[in-house]
Amino acid sequence: MGVSGMIQGVAAAASAGVGCGSCCASGIGAFLPGYLVTHAKSVGESVRAFCSFYLGKIVAVALLCVASSILGNQILDEAGRIGVVRMDLAADFFMLAMGAGFVVKWFWDRARKQDGSARCGSCGHSGSTRTAVLEQRISYPALFGMGAGYGVMPCAPLLLMVGVSVSISPLAAGVSGSVFALSSALVPFFILAILSGLLSKNLRKELPGYLEYFQLFTYVVLLVVYGMDLIREF
Repeated sequence: MGVSGMIQGVAAAASAGVGCGSCCASGIGAFLPGYLVTHAKSVGESVRAFCSFYLGKIVAVALLCVASSILGNQILDEAGRIGVVRMDLAADFFMLAMGAGFVVKWFWDRARKQDGSARCGSCGHSGSTRTAVLEQRISYPALFGMGAGYGVMPCAPLLLMVGVSVSISPLAAGVSGSVFALSSALVPFFILAILSGLLSKNLRKELPGYLEYFQLFTYVVLLVVYGMDLIREF
């Protein structure tokens, strides 16, 4: 592939990515905004969390494209399978596991708070049941993993990118896949990352006592959305 062909391929990948980010609906769209609003303390923290999530997607998509190029075969087939594994089901189970982990940690921390063993996030000293505040911090590794799981969920644009990767070099496939995934984050970035960061400040100011319950609600949303996905599949 020449330079002009590479540029055309990257431009096409960017276009497909923007379209995917603007139009594709996913269960993660019901979880991520709430997570950012209830966990980020500022716009900067919201942006970092958003980038962690989409970095996971970029890595996952790039690996799929590179693998397809190296093997000379569309590793993610039209049925959404890698080998015998249905990636939509695998991703659903993974998201459910993450949601369950969030819920368990929430109740664990709440139990510690009620026992008076929770620590103040700002001063590090033990707090009483009246003064200790239960607030879940952003888990960047968890967001990265969820982004990777989101990245391998089969959809028409992703299948197109993986299919095209079969006929190009691994380098071109990796670049195209990365550009596709990065471009898919552009529209959500302005809607989710920045707006969520601004809303989180108001939430902490107006309803500080209810923040922990809003956080729990976002975890329940994740469980319900992907639980319903699995029910529909079976």
